[in-house]
Amino acid sequence: DAVVTFNFRADRMVMLAKALEFADFDKFDRVHVPKIKYAGMLQYDGELKLPNKFLVSPPLIERTSGEYLVKNGVRTFACSETVKFGHVTFFWNGNRSGYFDETKEEYIEIPSDSGITFNEQPKMKALEIAEKTRDAILSGKFDQVRINLP
Repeated sequence: DAVVTFNFRADRMVMLAKALEFADFDKFDRVHVPKIKYAGMLQYDGELKLPNKFLVSPPLIERTSGEYLVKNGVRTFACSETVKFGHVTFFWNGNRSGYFDETKEEYIEIPSDSGITFNEQPKMKALEIAEKTRDAILSGKFDQVRINLP
Protein backbone atom coordinates (compact mmCIF):
# COMPACT_ATOMS: atom_id res chain seq x y z
CA ASP A 1 0.00 0.00 0.00
CA ALA A 2 1.07 3.58 -0.53
CA VAL A 3 0.09 6.87 1.10
CA VAL A 4 0.78 10.35 -0.29
CA THR A 5 -0.15 13.26 1.96
CA PHE A 6 -0.47 16.93 1.14
CA ASN A 7 -1.46 19.96 3.14
CA PHE A 8 -0.38 23.59 3.35
CA ARG A 9 0.01 23.40 7.17
CA ALA A 10 3.39 21.82 7.79
CA ASP A 11 2.82 21.26 11.52
CA ARG A 12 -0.04 18.82 10.89
CA MET A 13 1.91 16.98 8.20
CA VAL A 14 4.95 16.58 10.46
CA MET A 15 2.72 14.99 13.13
CA LEU A 16 1.33 12.54 10.59
CA ALA A 17 4.75 11.79 9.08
CA LYS A 18 6.17 10.97 12.53
CA ALA A 19 3.36 8.46 13.12
CA LEU A 20 3.92 6.84 9.71
CA GLU A 21 7.73 6.88 9.60
CA PHE A 22 9.19 6.63 13.11
CA ALA A 23 9.43 3.07 14.41
CA ASP A 24 9.70 4.40 18.00
CA PHE A 25 6.65 6.70 17.70
CA ASP A 26 4.78 6.69 21.04
CA LYS A 27 2.20 9.50 21.01
CA PHE A 28 -0.64 7.03 20.56
CA ASP A 29 -0.91 3.27 20.14
CA ARG A 30 -0.63 2.37 16.47
CA VAL A 31 -0.99 -1.33 17.34
CA HIS A 32 1.73 -2.02 14.72
CA VAL A 33 3.94 0.01 12.41
CA PRO A 34 2.17 0.31 9.07
CA LYS A 35 3.96 -1.36 6.16
CA ILE A 36 3.41 1.24 3.50
CA LYS A 37 5.29 3.32 0.98
CA TYR A 38 4.81 6.84 2.27
CA ALA A 39 5.53 10.20 0.67
CA GLY A 40 4.48 13.77 1.19
CA MET A 41 3.78 16.32 -1.49
CA LEU A 42 6.58 18.37 0.14
CA GLN A 43 9.25 17.80 2.75
CA TYR A 44 7.59 19.59 5.63
CA ASP A 45 10.52 19.50 8.05
CA GLY A 46 14.00 19.70 6.54
CA GLU A 47 15.78 19.21 9.86
CA LEU A 48 13.90 16.03 10.79
CA LYS A 49 13.78 15.02 7.10
CA LEU A 50 10.01 14.47 7.24
CA PRO A 51 8.66 12.97 5.26
CA ASN A 52 11.68 11.03 4.07
CA LYS A 53 10.24 10.79 0.54
CA PHE A 54 8.50 13.73 -1.13
CA LEU A 55 7.29 14.71 -4.58
CA VAL A 56 8.40 18.37 -4.77
CA SER A 57 11.82 19.49 -3.53
CA PRO A 58 11.78 22.23 -0.88
CA PRO A 59 12.86 25.67 -2.03
CA LEU A 60 16.14 27.07 -0.83
CA ILE A 61 15.34 30.44 0.69
CA GLU A 62 18.36 32.69 0.98
CA ARG A 63 18.92 36.24 2.23
CA THR A 64 15.91 36.25 4.56
CA SER A 65 14.89 39.29 6.56
CA GLY A 66 16.06 37.64 9.79
CA GLU A 67 19.49 36.87 8.37
CA TYR A 68 19.83 40.33 6.81
CA LEU A 69 19.00 42.10 10.06
CA VAL A 70 21.41 40.05 12.16
CA LYS A 71 24.26 40.40 9.65
CA ASN A 72 23.73 44.16 9.85
CA GLY A 73 23.97 44.21 13.63
CA VAL A 74 20.25 44.53 14.38
CA ARG A 75 19.53 43.01 17.77
CA THR A 76 16.26 41.11 17.50
CA PHE A 77 13.65 39.77 19.91
CA ALA A 78 10.99 37.30 18.73
CA CYS A 79 8.15 35.90 20.82
CA SER A 80 4.93 33.96 20.45
CA GLU A 81 3.22 30.94 21.86
CA THR A 82 3.98 27.43 20.66
CA VAL A 83 1.20 27.24 18.04
CA LYS A 84 2.42 30.47 16.40
CA PHE A 85 6.13 30.38 17.29
CA GLY A 86 7.23 29.25 13.82
CA HIS A 87 5.71 32.40 12.35
CA VAL A 88 8.24 34.63 14.14
CA THR A 89 11.21 32.23 13.83
CA PHE A 90 11.14 29.33 11.36
CA PHE A 91 9.14 31.01 8.55
CA TRP A 92 10.81 34.37 9.09
CA ASN A 93 14.21 32.70 8.70
CA GLY A 94 13.50 30.86 5.45
CA ASN A 95 12.22 27.59 6.95
CA ARG A 96 15.18 27.26 9.30
CA SER A 97 14.92 26.95 13.05
CA GLY A 98 17.55 28.25 15.40
CA TYR A 99 19.53 31.43 15.48
CA PHE A 100 21.69 33.11 12.88
CA ASP A 101 23.67 34.70 15.74
CA GLU A 102 22.75 33.92 19.35
CA THR A 103 24.53 37.06 20.54
CA LYS A 104 22.10 39.28 18.60
CA GLU A 105 18.86 37.27 18.79
CA GLU A 106 16.55 36.17 21.58
CA TYR A 107 13.55 33.91 20.95
CA ILE A 108 10.93 33.27 23.62
CA GLU A 109 8.34 30.56 23.15
CA ILE A 110 5.38 30.69 25.53
CA PRO A 111 3.95 27.15 25.87
CA SER A 112 0.45 26.93 24.39
CA ASP A 113 -2.35 25.34 26.36
CA SER A 114 -2.88 21.72 25.37
CA GLY A 115 -6.25 20.08 25.06
CA ILE A 116 -8.09 23.42 24.95
CA THR A 117 -9.64 24.72 21.73
CA PHE A 118 -9.33 28.33 20.65
CA ASN A 119 -13.07 28.92 21.15
CA GLU A 120 -12.68 27.90 24.82
CA GLN A 121 -9.60 30.10 25.34
CA PRO A 122 -9.71 32.76 22.58
CA LYS A 123 -7.15 35.05 24.20
CA MET A 124 -4.69 32.14 24.09
CA LYS A 125 -1.40 33.41 25.58
CA ALA A 126 -1.83 37.06 24.54
CA LEU A 127 -1.16 38.44 28.04
CA GLU A 128 2.01 36.40 28.54
CA ILE A 129 3.32 37.40 25.11
CA ALA A 130 2.49 41.05 25.80
CA GLU A 131 4.35 40.94 29.12
CA LYS A 132 7.49 39.42 27.58
CA THR A 133 7.30 41.95 24.74
CA ARG A 134 6.92 44.87 27.15
CA ASP A 135 9.95 43.63 29.08
CA ALA A 136 11.98 43.29 25.87
CA ILE A 137 11.11 46.81 24.75
CA LEU A 138 11.81 48.36 28.13
CA SER A 139 15.14 46.51 28.41
CA GLY A 140 16.58 48.61 25.59
CA LYS A 141 18.53 45.54 24.39
CA PHE A 142 16.73 45.16 21.07
CA ASP A 143 16.53 47.17 17.86
CA GLN A 144 13.68 45.08 16.49
CA VAL A 145 10.85 43.25 18.25
CA ARG A 146 8.59 40.84 16.39
CA ILE A 147 5.71 38.90 17.88
CA ASN A 148 2.70 36.92 16.79
CA LEU A 149 -0.06 38.03 19.11
CA PRO A 150 -3.28 35.96 19.02
